[in-house]
Amino acid sequence: MVKRGEKTVRSRGGTPVPVGDFRFLPQKSQMVADVVFFEGFCVKFWHLPERRGANSMNLPGWILERLAQRPSRKSDAPMRISNLTRQAELAHRVDVADDGTKRRKGLLGREALSAGEGLWIVPCESIHTFGMQFPIDLIYLDRDKRVKKVRNDVPPWRISACLSAHSVLELAPGSIRRTGTKPGDRLEFSSALLPNDCRINTDACDPAWPGPANERG
Repeated sequence: MVKRGEKTVRSRGGTPVPVGDFRFLPQKSQMVADVVFFEGFCVKFWHLPERRGANSMNLPGWILERLAQRPSRKSDAPMRISNLTRQAELAHRVDVADDGTKRRKGLLGREALSAGEGLWIVPCESIHTFGMQFPIDLIYLDRDKRVKKVRNDVPPWRISACLSAHSVLELAPGSIRRTGTKPGDRLEFSSALLPNDCRINTDACDPAWPGPANERG
């Protein structure tokens, strides 16, 4: 029984429940589940049975509608990357590895990187170059595309990490020295298929989960 003046919340079954007291909340056996599949993910929503009526809310449908309105980007489209601080172009054709399969493969299987080519692994805070056939330059970035750490000419069979990074650029050797890129520099990402002055929002491709460790180079 709820005392007079005590703050309460009302559960979907209509029973007043004191704030912070979860003893009277419905048990899972009394609830039903809606399962929603979206872009390869399975999401389950537990709730009390709905009272069908004009004011009833389709929660899974509402969530799917909001997810469908998110900005999208073709992950296969190459990127052009410029160093705004140094006013120099780092690379004009950088592929994007923004899912598990692409991050695991990295640059494995390639015999070399030509000048101006590279790979942007996001999210990522560490890489290894086991099995690679050529050295690479590494630029670690935070979420604002600001340089956190650089490494020049990393040879095969090495491990590198920057725990405060959100993503990493793997570029052809000599890219860092050529542009003078240093920690603190701000980079700009744009589509390689568009003119230099056409910028895009790369934040739309940032996943919501943390970067895995020891991604392939």
